[in-house]
Parts: sequence; structure tokens; C-alpha cells
Amino acid sequence: NNDTIASNLGVADRELHKYDEARALYGEAAAKSMNEKNNLGILYIKYGDYDNAVSSFDPKQCDYNVALAYTMKNDYDNALSKIDCIADKTPQVYYLRAVVAARKGDVDMMTTSLTLAVKGDPSYRDQAKTDIEFKKYWNKVEFQNAIK
Repeated sequence: NNDTIASNLGVADRELHKYDEARALYGEAAAKSMNEKNNLGILYIKYGDYDNAVSSFDPKQCDYNVALAYTMKNDYDNALSKIDCIADKTPQVYYLRAVVAARKGDVDMMTTSLTLAVKGDPSYRDQAKTDIEFKKYWNKVEFQNAIK
């Protein structure tokens, strides 16, 4: 009967793909004054409800999940804005930035971001080779150089 425990159990259920149970636990935690906007935003992403995901997150929040929600909404300018304001970018963030750039047709940003993602985590090299997001770039020199 504790808001923090209910929230944490909700996160655990979300990771176990028990989304309805997670949502109920987030509701329980929120009823006890816990701020569950971030957790609900992530859950909405899992549901594929990107409009509600975006509206759940704090508008000032700069993190991967917010950027992902905007990306999935095809709102690439806001996605890039949220990516660019992340202070400590991880390889995962750079990879998402490369995906957004590829969708926008910005080859320079895509290759720069992909290079940084691969540099930080070499496993992105193999992922990019088969990621449909980059299909139209697979045979381009810029793409090949980015994943070296």
C-alpha cells in the first residue's frame, strides 16, 4: 500500500509485457500522489499510442523515450529537438538520431549520428546493415563509411 512500490511494480510488469497490469499499478501510484506521467508515456509507446505518449511526457523533458514517441508520430522536428537537448547522449540516442535523419533524407546528419552510435557501441554496425530504416542508404558510400 505504497505509491513508490506500486510504481516500481508497474515498471516491472511493463518490462514483463504485462501492460494492463502496469497501467493499473501506475493508476494506483498516481492516486496516492505519485507522478506517473513518464511511466505512462513509456507505456503508451508500448501500446503504440504515440499521441498519448507525447502528451503524457513533461513538455520540457529531454530523453530518449520522448524523442522516440515523436519519431513514431512522424514529428521529426520535435524528435530532433528532444534528441539534441539530451545532455549525455548514448549510442542508442545517436542511433535514433540517425533513424530520424534517414527518414528526413538528411544524409549528413544520418551518417554523422550513425558513426557516433557505432563508435559508442559497435553492435549498431550489424544492426544498421539490416535495419530497414537505412535500406535506401545501404549501398551509398556515406553509409558504408559510417558503419566502418
